[in-house]
Formats: sequence, C-alpha cells, structure tokens
Amino acid sequence: MTASQRSPQTALQQRAIGVIEALLPPGAEERVKRAVERQNRMIRTHIREATGLTLGESGRRETVTLHVEDGFTAEVATLVDKYRDPAFWRLISILPELDRAAEGLGAIADHWEELERWPELPVDRDSDILLQEANYVVGQLQERTDTPCVSVPRGTNELSRYR
Repeated sequence: MTASQRSPQTALQQRAIGVIEALLPPGAEERVKRAVERQNRMIRTHIREATGLTLGESGRRETVTLHVEDGFTAEVATLVDKYRDPAFWRLISILPELDRAAEGLGAIADHWEELERWPELPVDRDSDILLQEANYVVGQLQERTDTPCVSVPRGTNELSRYR
C-alpha cells in the first residue's frame, strides 16, 4: 500500500511504518489479506463470544467487516520511533535464526577437538579462533537485542578476551 492510499495517520505512526516497512518481505500485504480472509469466521466467533453480540436478529443477518490498518499500537510505534535504525529491527526479526546460530556454534565448539581431526574439515587446522570470533559476533548481536548469549568456552580457550 502506498503512502497516498493509507488512511490519515499520526506522525508517530508514519515514522514507525517508515522504519519497518522496508523490512517486510515482498508480498507481505497480500499474505496478510489472505490470512484475514482465512481467519474471518474464527475472528467473528471470538468477537461474538467476547462481546455477547449476535450478528443476526429475527432471521436477519448482519455483517461485521474486518479491516486491517497499517500501523502499530501506540506503545509499539513509540518503541520503533525510539530506535529508528532498520538494522536493529532486522536483528529483532531474525532472532530465532540468531539464537539457532549461537546454539550451532556452541555445539561445534563442544566437539571441536574431534572435528579438527576430521580430514574432510573444510577449514584450516587450528581455526578455532574463527569459531570464537563468529561466536563473539553472534553474542554481540544477541546482546544488542537483549537476548541471552550462548557462550562457547572451550577448555582453556575462553572467549573472555573477546568480551
């Protein structure tokens, strides 16, 4: 949806949307529309149960139109506006992948001595320093998004010199 097609929004909403919109994958708007269509009946049921309203009276049916607006709650818009760096929000959006990367690095470090002896290892021997550096980068990214850091201490090669 282009800016001219949107309903009037506050400056705060416009700034928040401006930061996040570029991070949305192609086709996101269409996917949201399809999700609303698929979930329409369930949403109507929840509205009816939560409010006690019926959508028909005396055999006459009423319709409830669901409409999804671009934007955020005021709290989320304020938070996005406070941290306007799109790279920060990209990190937030990929946290599950970042956490899995940290877990994977930890698992590799736990078995590094065995892997290092493997003749098919596609890196130089004694490259555990690269593993430590990769873990450091992942840890720093996690810290910037307030997620727990999975550290990769290995024997005497602690990562403390990187912290």
